[in-house]
Amino acid sequence: MAAGNLDKHVKYSDKKVLIVDDEKSVAELIKFVLTKNDYYCNVAHSGREALELLKKQNFDLLLLDTGLPDTNGIEVLKTIKQDNILKHVKVVLMTASAELDSQTAKRLGALDYWRKPISKKDLLEGVRKYTEI
Repeated sequence: MAAGNLDKHVKYSDKKVLIVDDEKSVAELIKFVLTKNDYYCNVAHSGREALELLKKQNFDLLLLDTGLPDTNGIEVLKTIKQDNILKHVKVVLMTASAELDSQTAKRLGALDYWRKPISKKDLLEGVRKYTEI
């Protein structure tokens, strides 16, 4: 393989992550970090868009911001957990505010609750942990 072709080759793991954040720069940064570490990622910027993608594709993990333009992430989580087809989706809630605590997030069906900004190390450890279970 020629050296120029090496840059075009990207090896993805079989783990798929859906990143849902209304802040495009945050979503793209998370996608960049995960893609560089061999995860396949899709991005949505609203709850409606996230639910549409979840109905079309299977994801190993959903990273879901709580503050979305059309609804909040908690409502999206509730919709997912009440849907017979989607309720298996593993969800981690993310927020920049202190509007929720970890115990409440878990009671609602999330695996975890992360405060933003999250370090690259913590992001990768968390995604690895939750895509393996």
